[in-house]
Amino acid sequence: MSHDALRAIDFVRSVFAAGFYNKAFMWPSWHVYEPIIRKLAGFGRAPTGPDPDRYETRTRTARCWLSAGGAGGIQAARVAGASGQRVILVEQDESRDEDVSSLANLANVQVLRCTTAVAYYDHDLVALAEVVPNGGPHLPRERLWLVRAGSVVLATGALEQPLIFSNNDRPGIMLAGAALKFLRRMQSLPAGASW
Repeated sequence: MSHDALRAIDFVRSVFAAGFYNKAFMWPSWHVYEPIIRKLAGFGRAPTGPDPDRYETRTRTARCWLSAGGAGGIQAARVAGASGQRVILVEQDESRDEDVSSLANLANVQVLRCTTAVAYYDHDLVALAEVVPNGGPHLPRERLWLVRAGSVVLATGALEQPLIFSNNDRPGIMLAGAALKFLRRMQSLPAGASW
C-alpha cells in the first residue's frame, strides 16, 4: 500500500504526545477505545493452524566457546584455534567480515553466523539461537544449540547509542554502524542519507 491515510495525524502530532492515551481514554472505560487503538497499531492475529516450519536442536562440546562480534573475540578465536583447541565462534550478523571468514578455514573452528547467545548457564552451558539463512524444505527455520564449553570468552564488541534529538526516528537517520552495514551489503547509501 503506497498511501497511509492515518499520516494525517502527523499534522496534529503535538496533541498525541507519548502516553497521551493514559489520560485521554479514561472515560467511560479504556476497553471502549481499546479495539480501535489496537487495530490502528497494526496488531495482527495469531495463526490458528500448525506451524509449517521445522526447528531442531543440536548439542556440541568445545574446549573454548566464544561469543564474538568485536575484534577481541575474533583474535581470541584465532589464538585458541591456532593452538589446536576446538572453538565455536558465534556471530550474530551474516557479515562478510574477512577476519571471521578466515577463521572458517581452520578445521577446529566452527563459525555460527546469524546466531545469538541467549543464555549462559552453570558449568559453562551456553544456549544459542541460530536463524538458518535461506531455509528451504529440507532445512529448519531455526536451530537451538546447546554448547558445553571448557571455557567461555564473551567478547561481544561495542554497542552504539543513538544521539537524542528531535525527529531522530525519521527515515534516513541511522547510526554509523547501520550505515556501514548498508554500504557493505548494498554497495550504496540509502536514499536521503549522507556522510
